[in-house]
Amino acid sequence: MKTFNETFIQSLANRKIYIKAGFTNGGYCVSTLATLALCVDKEAFFEGAVFAFCSSSKKSIRFVLWENNGYWMIERRILTKTFQWPRNCREKEDIQVAETEIKVLLASPDYKF
Repeated sequence: MKTFNETFIQSLANRKIYIKAGFTNGGYCVSTLATLALCVDKEAFFEGAVFAFCSSSKKSIRFVLWENNGYWMIERRILTKTFQWPRNCREKEDIQVAETEIKVLLASPDYKF
């Protein structure tokens, strides 16, 4: 039986993936995160792109995506270590990444972009 992590990573295939550099308030609800994602690329959002946000504690990443007629929000929270999340990338706040980078990040929180 596949783990949830494997199933989630497989679901990312053929989707654009964006990460929000810097940290996002961990108290934001899915609607607020979806609004932030829409500001990045409205067309990509409604085509099923995945947008990832990291909390200021660097212990959780939230993934937001649109499917059919509603939002999905999936959160990965770790108890030990922290995710190595980019503060910014050449003055950009939003970075498009590959599925393999997300796969490595979820498997190894010490991975750096």
